[in-house]
Formats: sequence, C-alpha cells, structure tokens
Amino acid sequence: MKRIKCCIIGEPGVGKTSFVHSYMDKDIENIQTTMGVDFFSKSVYIKDTHIRLVIWDTAGAERYQSLTPSYLRDSQIIIIAYDISKKDISIIKWLNFVESYNPKVICITGLKNDLTSFSHNLTDIIEPWKRNNWKIITSKCTSRQKSTVKLVIENAIKEIIEKNHTREKKPEKFTIYVKRPHKTRKCCT
Repeated sequence: MKRIKCCIIGEPGVGKTSFVHSYMDKDIENIQTTMGVDFFSKSVYIKDTHIRLVIWDTAGAERYQSLTPSYLRDSQIIIIAYDISKKDISIIKWLNFVESYNPKVICITGLKNDLTSFSHNLTDIIEPWKRNNWKIITSKCTSRQKSTVKLVIENAIKEIIEKNHTREKKPEKFTIYVKRPHKTRKCCT
C-alpha cells in the first residue's frame, strides 16, 4: 500500500476543516475551529493503486502558523484553500509559504462555491510558480457536495500516480567504461 501525505492550509475561516470532514464522510455542521492541527487517514483505491491517504488539517490562525512547516515537510499534496466568496485572497502568500517544501502537487482550491457566482482569475497569479515545474491544479468546490470534494483530492492523487508511472517507464541512464589493454613498452627498441 502506497502512503500519500496531504496537508491543507489557508486563512482562518475559509472552510478547510469542512472540506476535510466532507471528504472523510463526517458531519460538516457545527464544526469547531481547528486548534493547531488535526489528523485524518483514509484508505482509497485509485487507478489500480491502493493508497493510504494521510491528511493534516492545519489551523489558519496566525498564532498556529509556526506549527505548519513541520506538517508540510514531506507532503506530496498541498491544498491551498481560499474562500471563493471573498474578493481578497492570499494565494501568493501561501505559494511563497510552501515554496521550499517541494510538493509533487499543489491544489489551489476555492471553497464555498455554493455561496457565490464570483470567480477569481488565478492564471496570472500562478504562472510564475508553474514555470518552476510545479504541478498546480486549480479547482473550486463546496463541502456540502461530497462529490466535488472527492474530485479535488482524487485528481491530485491521480497526478502523483501518473508522475510515478512516467518516472518508472524512463530508461535508466548508465555509462559503460571500456578498459583498454595496457600497452607495454619495450625497452630500447
């Protein structure tokens, strides 16, 4: 079984915990504010691969942000969540924050899609980071529809699986050294 670590980050109150609870098939009503970090684990089967998905739901409050780096370390998937119903979003701040952790996939996910028809243009924001060969997926969803939440996470997992298969198919590079016979010199010839 392959293990994939996922970390969800973003500003306070954007709906990170509701997103995770929806994916874990838990109740999303009356959710308490995350203090520090919460841990969730789920077995999934995607593209003929059995996966143990480990999700770290981090608190968005500034006083807990000093804890976040230790959970980002070794994350293959980082979900940057933002509230789609707000005009001001801090995507650049969070991309700068995760830059040194080198995740395989970054999902920039607009939450609370059911509350507004407003849409952010993320193309200009994420373009500099795409040039760093990062795989960035943009999406929007609502935690009230579990199918949309599931799609966000499963698309990220599929990217990781495809990256692993592509890496496995590449031929290994190797160098062959040919040892040439040693020439013997004759004395006084």
